[in-house]
Amino acid sequence: MDYNICMQLGDKVSMAIYLKDEFTAQYITDSSIKITLEDTDFKPIVKSDCYVFTRLNNKMYNVIIKSDIYLMEKFSVNMEELPSNKSIFITLKPSPLYPFPKKSNIIRLSLVDSRGKAIEGTSIEAAIVSDRSAVARIVSTEGENDILNLVNISGCIERGDTFVIKKKDEDFTETNTTCTIEGKIKNGKFKLTKPLVNDQVRGALLMPLIYTRTDSRGECVIFFRSFREKSCEVSLKIENEDTKRCIVMEEGKPVFLKLITA
Repeated sequence: MDYNICMQLGDKVSMAIYLKDEFTAQYITDSSIKITLEDTDFKPIVKSDCYVFTRLNNKMYNVIIKSDIYLMEKFSVNMEELPSNKSIFITLKPSPLYPFPKKSNIIRLSLVDSRGKAIEGTSIEAAIVSDRSAVARIVSTEGENDILNLVNISGCIERGDTFVIKKKDEDFTETNTTCTIEGKIKNGKFKLTKPLVNDQVRGALLMPLIYTRTDSRGECVIFFRSFREKSCEVSLKIENEDTKRCIVMEEGKPVFLKLITA
């Protein structure tokens, strides 16, 4: 996809926002998604693949994205710091109301405190830790440790996907390196958003890592696009908890959890 803005509009493009569905890895526009600039009356022009704002001033704006099936996103944009193509890429995380296909690999989690009150806005990390369910194996790195050469790739690896780098048979710990995919260069070769600090990754495995957070009801949904095995072990890390929780997921069977935290 060519993200350079080429539009026959009466006004110059100030900002174009591209939204990607984290589950499908597809760029989307949908009438149910509302994008606003806080404390302004500006409204975007909805194109086939992005949302375009015009006539914006060279200042800071707070962008708010709301949808029933995605978690709300709020972030600041300094218009003077936008790239030349004026494009911003945002990944939308599924909310508990997201219409997952049947037999999706999902965890539905409800988080409450000791009094049974829902806890909103708590960050959750979930990672597959079973070696046999690795998405790929690293053969080598290139450039400034920001390019990975991969083999044994299972499923699809998309822009924005995040992984834990873990050596085979190694325990999953807080010290494991993580990486995020910026894009695919060619088959088996991927660019990272940031260079790896540790270059001793040859032979290491890429394990899927999902970040999400609880909504106003204290609920969240965690997904994994695919498993290599019929079942696998998943590590859950709840914000402000010192220990991780481990569960076993079976392919195509949803897991329902109600967790009590301090």
